[in-house]
Amino acid sequence: MRGRRKPCAARSQEDGRHAVSMKIAIKDKEMQHFSSEKEAEDS
Repeated sequence: MRGRRKPCAARSQEDGRHAVSMKIAIKDKEMQHFSSEKEAEDS
């Protein structure tokens, strides 16, 4: 049974990393959307 369940610290670290990557992905999408809107206005 040892090693099957992760300690809480490891799990929260992984959750934090996942949350950060989600934030970055959302920011990335917003930036792409913003730049495509600007390009549409220019043309």
